[in-house]
Amino acid sequence: MDLFFYGIGAGIVAFLALLRVHKILFKLFEINPLLDLGVGYILYHVFADKLYSAVPQAWQIKQFENPLQIDGSIGFILHLDKPQLSAFDLTTATLGLCIIGHFVYVFTFKKFFGEKEDVQEHEQEE
Repeated sequence: MDLFFYGIGAGIVAFLALLRVHKILFKLFEINPLLDLGVGYILYHVFADKLYSAVPQAWQIKQFENPLQIDGSIGFILHLDKPQLSAFDLTTATLGLCIIGHFVYVFTFKKFFGEKEDVQEHEQEE
C-alpha cells in the first residue's frame, strides 16, 4: 500500500517539475500557444520514457487493484484501462490527470477571470 501513495506522490512531484520547466519555457513560446502545447506534449512523453527507465523494478510490477478503471481512449491514454496497476502506471496516470486539470484551468477559469482583472487594471491606469 505504501507504493500506492508513493506512486501518487511521484506523479504530483513530476507534475510540479514539469510546471517548473514549463514556466521557464513559457517565455520562449509567447509567439504561438500551439508551440507551447506541442512542446508540453513532447516533454510529457520524453519525461515519461525517461522516468520509466529510472524507476525501480518493483514499481513496474502490477500489484494494485485499479479503483478508477476507465475503458476507451481516455483510459488507454492514462493507463487506467486494465484491472491491475503498477506504481509506475499510477504515477503516469496522476501526472496525466494533473496535466489535464491544469489545461482545463488555464483555458477556462484563468482565461476568463484573468482577462477581467487585466481590463480593470487597464481602465484604472487611464
